[in-house]
Amino acid sequence: MANCLYPLKEMTLIADREYVGRQWFNDLIEKFELNFVIRISETDYKLDLQCQGKSYAQLLKKAKKGKLVEQTLTLGNQTLRIVATKNQTPENQGDSLIILITNLSLKRQKNLAVYKLRWQIECLFKCLKSNGFNLEMIAFKDHKKIRLLFCIVIACYVLCVREGLKNFKQITVRQKANTKYESIFRKGYSLISKHCQQLVLLLEWCLEKYNTNKIRPKPQ
Repeated sequence: MANCLYPLKEMTLIADREYVGRQWFNDLIEKFELNFVIRISETDYKLDLQCQGKSYAQLLKKAKKGKLVEQTLTLGNQTLRIVATKNQTPENQGDSLIILITNLSLKRQKNLAVYKLRWQIECLFKCLKSNGFNLEMIAFKDHKKIRLLFCIVIACYVLCVREGLKNFKQITVRQKANTKYESIFRKGYSLISKHCQQLVLLLEWCLEKYNTNKIRPKPQ
């Protein structure tokens, strides 16, 4: 579907551990002509590496020590690269490593930097699901209603981030940890939530605040 709507050729797909498989990687390269940087788990392709005479255990051992390591892997007709390193901010015990598989011929650090871009959308998902809008609690079934709701909520998310950035200096800093008490999104959320009781009120507030066609006095 996405390939029909957008010119994806030679773009880079960044994805997480659910998106794995020989046919999947082969289609990304040969059918869609895409690059990719995809996170995999510690057990994915372990046997494939061992069958090719490569020590997966040694690779992971070095990664757990904080080194950024790399190994090539042949899957079918494709020669891919595995890049692994220690996860500096693990969410749980099974999240100690970041292991990536890619067809890009970039340096290891560059591949890691590309994958880190994905966390921007994770911040969005968190705000949509649990840190503000709680979309999962809304049991819509109609696809048109769901699409409309998503459009409205994404627009509100952008407004929250914009207002949070404008008022960033007002966010209180924790003295000991030198971190902010609330995120940019939450700051903006607290500022615009009072305008969101009704869609009409939100639209009126947006038009008043962001209307760039207001008549301005001519400079003297």
